[in-house]
Amino acid sequence: DAKTSVYRVFPLTAAARPSAPSSPNWQRNLVAGAAVGLLAGIVLVVLRKQLDSRIRHTSEVEKLTGSGVLGVIPKAPTLQSKRRGGLGELGTTAEAFRMLRTNLRYISTERPPRSLVITSAMQGEGKSTVAANLARVLSAAGQSVVLVDTDLRRPTVHETFELENLVGLTEVLTGQAPLASAIQQGDHKNLAVITAGRVPPNPSELLGSRRMSAVIEALGEEYFVVLDAPPLLPVTDAGLLAVAADGAAVVYQHGRTHREQVGLCSKVLDQVGAHYYGSILNMTPPKQMGSTIYGYGAGNYGGATYGYGYGGGEDASAATAPTPSPEVRDLTLTQGGSPTELPGKQDAARLQATAQLAPAPARTTSGGRPPRGPAQQADVRDSTPNEPARAQATGEPARPQPSSEVSTPQGQAPLTRRARRRFDHGE
Repeated sequence: DAKTSVYRVFPLTAAARPSAPSSPNWQRNLVAGAAVGLLAGIVLVVLRKQLDSRIRHTSEVEKLTGSGVLGVIPKAPTLQSKRRGGLGELGTTAEAFRMLRTNLRYISTERPPRSLVITSAMQGEGKSTVAANLARVLSAAGQSVVLVDTDLRRPTVHETFELENLVGLTEVLTGQAPLASAIQQGDHKNLAVITAGRVPPNPSELLGSRRMSAVIEALGEEYFVVLDAPPLLPVTDAGLLAVAADGAAVVYQHGRTHREQVGLCSKVLDQVGAHYYGSILNMTPPKQMGSTIYGYGAGNYGGATYGYGYGGGEDASAATAPTPSPEVRDLTLTQGGSPTELPGKQDAARLQATAQLAPAPARTTSGGRPPRGPAQQADVRDSTPNEPARAQATGEPARPQPSSEVSTPQGQAPLTRRARRRFDHGE
């Protein structure tokens, strides 16, 4: 056909294979994957932070309760044993309990507490451990302490101190035994323990009775009373005890107790009219002690390595260490004499009399006082009580020594400090 064109194709060069595959592009895929993963991680962290309501910082507890944090207890293996620590077994954790003891002493200077309820929001937050070791460190400071197990549902104090639980608080409240027969000796000479006794079917009625208030009042006359109470939210026992005692301190576990539970504990104590002394943040990881106390971004301040001069290990002799004596009648400085007989006051009286008998400096025409020259300084030095020694060394007659009594003209009131200073300078 004349309208058909015929084309012939001739190969000029052979096609070359590509040096690298065009797909998949691993470098591009890795960069894109890293960017997507980073974005997803940021979103996950923000969501978890917003949805996580567990407490991890003291500022959160203070904001929810309106009260301060009495102590931050680090997590330690010795506190998880059957004895829940003990004198000589706490190691560096004992410093946290000493800080708790100090804060309790200065929590109210006008009316310091004599009885304190230790409770928690829920079970398993360490309130029995805190109560036992707080009683131990208080007794180690020379204070008479009694630890009362008021958890009549699940008592643990007798297991902690390895004591008999035949006669305890239940027998005292029901009138089956006197109070004195229920007191047992703890692991320190200043520590007494009252176990829970038999588990009753009506613990709330017993703990909320007048007899329980009378027991706390009677023990408070001789001891500082530490009450190991049940958890505050599941049962009402701790609220009743907080009203009978001077107040309560609530133990919260780091990273477990929720903010709603903290706020509810504060509300419950406020409704019953109990005094909320403060909170105790328990089981804090040692590496997070700094951020727990000072907030986000703070590093560890050495939570488990206080040991300057104390050593980093456990001190087995702490249980038998001497304690301060509570007696103060033998602390006298005069040894039967009057306070005016003290040597320091005699020296002060002689120096004051010497200054009054010294000649007044000459006044200048401008009304100012000229600076004291070397001669005047020497004259003042010569008027010291060492005048006989100076006269013997120089051969000059001794000057009369001033009396140690500072007298004022008869019929006039004693000079004030400012008037005496103006009189000494001749004004």
